[in-house]
Parts: sequence; structure tokens; C-alpha cells
Amino acid sequence: FVFENVTDGPISTGAGKHYYFTDHGVYVGGAFGVYIPGSYRSDTPMPVVFASHGAYGMGPRELNNWEGVAENHGFIVVAPSYSFATNHYIEGNGAGANIESERHMTAEIMEKLLASDLNIDTTRILATGFSGGGMPTHYMMMKHPRYFTAFCLRSANYSTFYSLDIDLNYWRKKPGYVFWSDNDVSFIPGQGEDFLKDFLKTEDDESWSSAQSDGLIHWTSANGKTEWQENSIGHNHAAELTASWFMELDSADWAIPLDTSNYISINSNELSAVVYPNPVEDLLKVVLSDVVYQKELEIEISSVKGDLMMCDSIIYNGSIHIDMSSFPSGTYFVRLSVEGKQFVNTILKS
Repeated sequence: FVFENVTDGPISTGAGKHYYFTDHGVYVGGAFGVYIPGSYRSDTPMPVVFASHGAYGMGPRELNNWEGVAENHGFIVVAPSYSFATNHYIEGNGAGANIESERHMTAEIMEKLLASDLNIDTTRILATGFSGGGMPTHYMMMKHPRYFTAFCLRSANYSTFYSLDIDLNYWRKKPGYVFWSDNDVSFIPGQGEDFLKDFLKTEDDESWSSAQSDGLIHWTSANGKTEWQENSIGHNHAAELTASWFMELDSADWAIPLDTSNYISINSNELSAVVYPNPVEDLLKVVLSDVVYQKELEIEISSVKGDLMMCDSIIYNGSIHIDMSSFPSGTYFVRLSVEGKQFVNTILKS
């Protein structure tokens, strides 16, 4: 693949393909591609499809699969490059460091996109991956719920080797589309069906209904927000099928805007971090945007009266869950320190 018009600058608003590199990527320099259709207008918000390639692919090349449908339907495509795509790579080679770095890369790309001059429809940002790209969809995109409002898994791999560790309550309330074909690799539906059905259920969604049409099995979750389909198109990229489903989502219940009031995103010259949810009831989640993986992190939480509620030192492994369920309701200060850099902000405990 020959990279053309590569830049380290801000994301362009011009029509066509554009290529960039990231600070956190470990595969082909963390290259990612952005395709902007000719119909883009700066005064009209446009949806985004954030699409992972399958095994042996790369982000800029992935744009070729989406160019036509992006023009037909009118959405921007962002295609990152991920170093792993299959269970074999994950389980056989131990890619923990790459996983954490590429989680940060995913956030970095989205931050660049949202900070650009592009007019993004933040109610409609799809996280999707094909085949081996199902791994990055689970472990990279869905790890960052603040950026995405829908998801689609297309003949997608996943692995139980690593815990998903994602915000299930968020994703169970979002529209999702999951499909496999009748000739996909047999172990994919064998592993995925029961797991993902349970994963997608809401508290009042204890069963799935199914119907058969034209020899294909189609499942729909009881809450109506998630579809599950067996298709006959083979192990196929299916960009048009995905795009049609995504662009037809018009329910206000589904296309929920990014609720930035529930997150604190700090990008200072010191230490960058995301702390959510805010207010918090039990688990407070912390993700550091800087490359501090496997470095010593000091955590302090204190009340507004100055009482030290927590003081700990851990090795940062990509995310932190702090149990605040026993904390009295009120306002607290969260202080994070890594190698002399600090992050400080306020959290409300409900």
C-alpha cells in the first residue's frame, strides 16, 4: 500500500481520502484513513462510520471498501490500523501491551476527529468491524463508549482470553446489528451466539425472539434495539448492508447524542485523563490518554472537607475501576499522578 498525502496536521475537511499517523499506534505507524464524501457540507452535521479492517488489512486500505457506500449514503469513514485481528494472534502471542496502546490510539483518533473543523453528527457514530476487526470493535471501540452511539459486528471474531471490561449498561441501550453468514468459519457462531446474546440483554430483556425467512435466521432482542441476523452473502465485508441499517436508524431512543455531561475529559499540558460516570453511584472508571501503560500511578480521593478517602499506588494497565459504593454522597476530588504529572478534578457521588 502506498500512502499518499500523509500529514501530521489536523484532519482535512476536503472531499476524498486522507491519511494520517497517530502517536499511540503500533502497526504501520498507527496509520488511519479518513474518507469524506463529495456531499459533505460544513453547515450540515454528517454521520461517521468508524470501521476496523479484518485480518491482514490496514486502515487506509479499508477505505476502499467504504468509498462507494459513503458517497451513496452520505457519511464520513474513519479507518484505523490495528495490529491484531484474530484469536490466534491474541492467545498465541500475548498482545497485552498492543491492546492498551491501541485503545489509546482509538481515543486519540476520535479526539482528533471531534477537534477538527469537520461538522460531525455526534448522535450517529458507528463502531464496526469485519471478521478479525470484531476484536478491535470489542476491545478498542466499545471500550470508549463516550465516542460511539451504535455498533455493528460483521462476521466478527472475539476472544474470551481477555475480559471485555466495557460499559455493558451503555451498550445494552444502544442500537446494535450482529450478523454471520451461513459459511463463516464455524467456530465464530459457535462461540459467539450465546455469549453475545447474553452480553446484549437488558435487565428486562430475558429472551430473544427468532423468525425464519428465506432460509435465514433472524433474531431480535426483546427491547427491539438489537438485531441478530444470519445472512447468505458469505464471509463478506457487507459495507452496503451495514450502511443501510445504520443510516435507517431514526428513533430518538437509538440515536442518543454523546452526553459529555457524564464525562470529564481533561487535556492539559500535564496529564490527560477521562473519568466517568459523573455523577457516580458505585464504580468510577478512569482512562489515561497519555502513554503511561505499565507505569506507576498514584491515586488519591479526598472529600471537600479534606478527608483522605483513598490513597493507593498501582501499575497502570489501561483502565482503573474504583469502587465508590461505600462513599457517602457528596463531592470529591480525584488526583492522579504519574512521573510528576498530575490530573485533578471533581466527582459527585450520588
